[in-house]
Amino acid sequence: MLGARRVAAQALMAGGIGAVLMVGSDWLGRMALHPVQLPAGTVASVLGGSYFLYLLVRRRVL
Repeated sequence: MLGARRVAAQALMAGGIGAVLMVGSDWLGRMALHPVQLPAGTVASVLGGSYFLYLLVRRRVL
């Protein structure tokens, strides 16, 4: 849905966004609390969960 209409374009876009999300989550997990490292999956879950809740509130589902 991110502007791509064909399945192949959507798959490439989803893969690119997922890669950027995980690299960004890894970097943020290493730098947020510098002596302590947070797992990239935890940071990605917090970011993704927050975005999902935003989408639900925006559509007035919650």
